[in-house]
Amino acid sequence: MAALMMDEGRAANGARFPDPAQATADAFATLLRKNGIKVGKGVGSAKAAPTAQELARVESGPIYALVERMLTHSDNDLAEALARQSAIKEGLPHTFQGVPTAVGRVLTRLGVSDGVEVHDGSGLSIKNRIAPTALAHILAVAASPAHPELHSLISGLPIAHFTGTLHNRYEKSDSKAGAGLVRAKTGTLNGVNTLAGIAYTSEGRLLTFAFMADQVANPPEAITALDKMATIVSQS
Repeated sequence: MAALMMDEGRAANGARFPDPAQATADAFATLLRKNGIKVGKGVGSAKAAPTAQELARVESGPIYALVERMLTHSDNDLAEALARQSAIKEGLPHTFQGVPTAVGRVLTRLGVSDGVEVHDGSGLSIKNRIAPTALAHILAVAASPAHPELHSLISGLPIAHFTGTLHNRYEKSDSKAGAGLVRAKTGTLNGVNTLAGIAYTSEGRLLTFAFMADQVANPPEAITALDKMATIVSQS
C-alpha cells in the first residue's frame, strides 16, 4: 500500500510494483525529460522544505465518486485507501491496525456489525469473516431512504451485463433475463466466489441478496450458478 501510485500499482504486464511510489516517481521523471525538463539521475523520496513553493496540484474526486468507482471496478487498493480515510475520520491511525477499529465503529453505529469481522479495508485478509445475512443487511440499510449518505454503495454496484465486473456476464440462457436488472458486487478469492446486490421484483419490491460459494473447484461454474440465483431473485 502506498499513497502514491499509478495504474493501480501495476506494471504493463500486470505484475505489481514492489515500490509503487518509486515507480510513479520514476515514470514522472521520464515524462519530464521527454518534455525537455532537466531531471537529476536519481529520483528518491525527500521531505519538502517549509518554504517550498507548490508547483502543481491534483484534487481528488469526492468520496461518493470514489466509492462508486471502487465498487464498480472491484478496486481493492481504493477500498483500502477509503477504509483508511474512515480511520482518519474516526480519529484513529490510518494503518492496518486503525482500520478494523474504525470500520467496526461505523458498522456498530449503523446497527449492522453482527456477523462481520474485519481485519483490513481491501477484503483480502484471510482473517476477515462476514456472513451472507450481514452483507444483505448492510445493503438493505444502504438502500434505505433513512440513509441517503450511503446511497453510493448502491449506485456503485455493477449492472449485470453492462458495467464493471459484471459487464461480460449474464449472457447465458439461465441468467440472460437478469441483464440490466441485477446490480451486484462480485467477490473473488482463491476457492471462493460471491455475489451480493439488489434487484426489484416484478411487483416493484426492492430485495437485497448475498450468495457465497466456498471450496470452489471450478470458478466458471460457480459464477454461472451465482448469476442464475441473482436472476431468479430479479424474476420473483
